[in-house]
Amino acid sequence: MTGLFFAFLAWIVVRIMSRRIREGAGDGSLGYSSVVLALGWLLIIFATILTTSMFMGPSAVPDVPRSVVAAVSGIAGIVVLFKGVLTRGWYESSGIRYATPFGSKVDELWRDLVSVRYNSYCGWWVLKFKSGKKIRLSKLLCGYGGVIDRLRALGHHV
Repeated sequence: MTGLFFAFLAWIVVRIMSRRIREGAGDGSLGYSSVVLALGWLLIIFATILTTSMFMGPSAVPDVPRSVVAAVSGIAGIVVLFKGVLTRGWYESSGIRYATPFGSKVDELWRDLVSVRYNSYCGWWVLKFKSGKKIRLSKLLCGYGGVIDRLRALGHHV
C-alpha cells in the first residue's frame, strides 16, 4: 500500500513539474530531472527503513513479503539513480547525441531519422535511425520538448 502511495505521489509531482521538465535549460541539453533522482533516493530510503524495521522490536524476525518489497525497492532505487545520473544527451539543428548506462552511445543526424513512434505505455518516443540505432526519449528528460519541436519542424507527426 505504501508503494502505491509513493507511486501516486511521484505521478503528481511529475504532472506539476511537467512544463519545467519539457523546456529544460533551453540549451539543447537532455538529462533526467531532479524529481527522478529524488524518487530514486526515496526508494532507497524506503528499502532501508523497511529492512531495519524487520530487525527491531519484539518480533525481530524477517519475513518473506517485507524482504521481497525491501529488495525490490532498493534495487529499483539504485537503478533509477544509476540511470538518472548517467543518462545524458544533446541536440542541435543538425542532429542528436545520446548516451545511457544501459545502451550504446548514439550520435546521429536528423536527416538519417527513419521513424518516430510514441509508446504511451512507457511514456517515451522511440526515434529510429538508418543505422538501426534507437533512442528512447522519455517524458522525464529535461529538455525533451525541444527535441519534439525539432521533430515537428522536420515534418514528423509527434
